[in-house]
Amino acid sequence: MYYSVLKTIKEIIQQINGMAKELVHKETPQEYWALIKGNALEGDDESSKDLLLNQLERLVDYFTSLGKLSYAYTLRTDLNQRDLFFAHIITFEWAEQAKETLLLWRNSFFELQKAQLLEKDALVENKALKALEEASLQMQRMAWTGLEEYLENSLDKNEQGMKKMLRRWSLQKNPWEAYQKQFLDILAQGKSLKEVYPKLLDVQKSMRHIATIIQESLEKSVSTIISVRQLTDTLIASVASIEEEQLAEGLKSLLEELQELEIELGVGDGGPIDIFLGGLEDDLEHIPERISFVMGVQGGYLQRRDMNIRKKVQVWLESEAYPLVDEIWELAESSSNGLKMIFINIRNRVSLLLEEDLKGIDKEKLQLDRPLLAFLKDSENKLKGLKEIRSNLEERLSQYFKFAYIYDEQKEFLPIFVQDSSKKYFWSSTSDEGWLGKTTQWIGKQWEKWQSFKTKIAREQSLGVSERIVRCIQNRKPDAQNGHYTSIFMTKGYIGESFLIGRKEQLAHVGNIISNWKQGYRGAVFVTGERLSGKTLFSEIVAHRYFADNFIRLRPNRLLNVEGKTLQITYDLAEALDFIQKNALQRQALVWLDNLELWWDEQHPIYQNIQALSDWIDSYSTRLFILVNTNNTLKKQLDQLLDIDRVFQAEISMDKIGAEAIQRAIWMRHGATHKKLINTKNEDLTTQAFQRLCKRICKSASGNIGEALNIWIDSTYYIDEDHVQNDFQHYRILPYFLNRDTALILHAFLQYKRLDEYKLRKLFGPMFAQQYATIVKRMLGIGILKTRLDGELEIEELIVNDLKKMIETYH
Repeated sequence: MYYSVLKTIKEIIQQINGMAKELVHKETPQEYWALIKGNALEGDDESSKDLLLNQLERLVDYFTSLGKLSYAYTLRTDLNQRDLFFAHIITFEWAEQAKETLLLWRNSFFELQKAQLLEKDALVENKALKALEEASLQMQRMAWTGLEEYLENSLDKNEQGMKKMLRRWSLQKNPWEAYQKQFLDILAQGKSLKEVYPKLLDVQKSMRHIATIIQESLEKSVSTIISVRQLTDTLIASVASIEEEQLAEGLKSLLEELQELEIELGVGDGGPIDIFLGGLEDDLEHIPERISFVMGVQGGYLQRRDMNIRKKVQVWLESEAYPLVDEIWELAESSSNGLKMIFINIRNRVSLLLEEDLKGIDKEKLQLDRPLLAFLKDSENKLKGLKEIRSNLEERLSQYFKFAYIYDEQKEFLPIFVQDSSKKYFWSSTSDEGWLGKTTQWIGKQWEKWQSFKTKIAREQSLGVSERIVRCIQNRKPDAQNGHYTSIFMTKGYIGESFLIGRKEQLAHVGNIISNWKQGYRGAVFVTGERLSGKTLFSEIVAHRYFADNFIRLRPNRLLNVEGKTLQITYDLAEALDFIQKNALQRQALVWLDNLELWWDEQHPIYQNIQALSDWIDSYSTRLFILVNTNNTLKKQLDQLLDIDRVFQAEISMDKIGAEAIQRAIWMRHGATHKKLINTKNEDLTTQAFQRLCKRICKSASGNIGEALNIWIDSTYYIDEDHVQNDFQHYRILPYFLNRDTALILHAFLQYKRLDEYKLRKLFGPMFAQQYATIVKRMLGIGILKTRLDGELEIEELIVNDLKKMIETYH
């Protein structure tokens, strides 16, 4: 029995010995270690970082195989003491040193990754990266040498010492199962570092590209202002070169040069906004929403962090970068649009001067260069301000908007700066300036305002309705001292696409209809809207964008020229359309009928003209494109009586425009005046205050763009040569005064826009002389109606939309 057990144990040991030798092709631990020393640190032309990972994978494989082999040899009985001791050293002592070596390789791999990201963000120089790579290789050589020396020193023991150590180890469990798992974990961590690295590079690349886009936008903004200043200098020199003896010729040359400069000012490869938006959205989409990465090493552990990186970048840009970018855009855009407005203003003045007798006119008194000189002065300040903002933004990008800062443990990645001190100060009840003090002051001021308000109400109620109407109209008239600001802000005539705000959808709609028309389909569009809603400007944009110079504008009592042939237009729309059909049918031109409500007189009733227009559209709208403008009042009647919608492909309504678009339109025109906007305390109006003011004006104008511009100019006052102030809070409301007769008269003016005595008699018959003539005289006397140069009457533009709302309420 005893002999049988011994035989069985001997067979098991022999099997184990055979298994151990089988593991490494019958090599001993000493032979395998020699093999490792010869191959472990071999490398090729790979980068230091990639070489490290390859070496790490090789070492894990070597060390694991060596550990398994050595443990198997610890169970053998046929070894001499030194070979047995070597196997035990590898199994129970050297394994921990091997793990530390693998951790060093993993950590070096991570540090080189981090260093390369730092180098790409220019936070370390390339030579520093090379030095780190060399230092890493040197440290790895030293670590490997230490690993070898540790094993050699451990074997340097006498026979008695070896026996003592072997007895102690015989009581311990095999540690290699745990070490093998740890080695594989270290390798998995190295591979995960490699897998996530391309994602980190992509994020860094996107952030660098965003910073580049912003930089290009800044450069474009600066170059825009510099270019605008150069054009201004050119025009100033041209004005100065005009000789007084040849004033007419000089003005004609100036007019031609203005047209060329306007084209040059409008040509470019896209503004800073186009550059910015061109790639920004794609870059943000390339940044992952969430990413898990290693940001540091502590002991043997990797410090991991999980972050919504896209949101982090987006929030920082919106808080710290976009506001400054927006300011820079505004400065550049206001300079460009400002010069456009000045060019238009000078062009209009020159055109009017050329229609007059210029004999004896002093060139200097014309002061054509005055707005240009003021613009140069203002643009110098804009350029200086732009450079300051640009410097601030570049500093923010440099200090915070770099992906490699994600490894800085001393500060937050992409921090948002919020001041808490103001909140603490406000809520401090012990301070006179704190919450309690401010509340007390506010209550006192509200009481004073209430008392003042009651006094004003009492005073207002003592006035008659007519007096209050006159005061309202007078209050809404532009400040006489502010004429220079008003003339630039409210430049009349075609001013180009730069000033078309908030109409992209409508313009695209018309563009689609024109595209279909060019393929042979019917082409007719009805543009409707309240007074001042931008119908004419929109139609001009359509004409210039889609038809260049190939359009015919029809207005009554004007000379019409088509293909060298002329016709003096009356109110006979059928005659005018027949003339166009005979002379322009092959041109594929636009026929633009502006203010349809004006087309009627004694011989030609408006419904007769509209019927002629309807028949003409049915016959010729596949070869000539028809664009018709009219107001909403006439449009409603046409819908009821003639089913006018069937005639047109689409109705484009100009009535409503968003508050943001109105704000942009006001800011664009204000910027063109080169005046600073201040509040009642003579302080620069803040962006937030300006936005609130524009929202109130938009609400008062019910989204009507022209009405909003009028309100702005009527409530803006001259302060000095460089400053204006808007006092919209004192903008007067039109008092209610309607009765049946006044509503009837005013409704006729709203429908037909302009009427003379004949047309009024035609509309109202004998009742006009008996009942309505005195009402018209009274409304002329208090300013509700005004007389035009041609003798026709129309509603005062400053109150026309208020009257329309009032009449709609009355009905």
